[in-house]
Amino acid sequence: MRVKASIILSTLLALASCSPAADKEIEQGEAAAAGVEAAIMQGRTAARAFINMDPADTMAIQAKLLEARAAQSKYIIAGKRDHAEAFDTAFLRTLKAVSPDVANAVETAQSN
Repeated sequence: MRVKASIILSTLLALASCSPAADKEIEQGEAAAAGVEAAIMQGRTAARAFINMDPADTMAIQAKLLEARAAQSKYIIAGKRDHAEAFDTAFLRTLKAVSPDVANAVETAQSN
């Protein structure tokens, strides 16, 4: 019984000594995930600005598109490519879901 108790105690002590590094890794992972989630939410919000737009009003679409790209560019400037990609993916998927006609106009504008 004492051998079992000493094995359990030494295992717990070993785990406790590794805990600060593991905690730091977990916190960093959670912070990164939260950052990506924030980028996704910003992409969705930027896409919702296009909901009531007229697909024929290319000037207004271009202006809103520039605003969305400005929001995305802060991630690129900060070197957070994964955040920028998350923003872009959420933006395009949300735009296609809420306003397919405007999404087609945006895709056309982006390719020009």
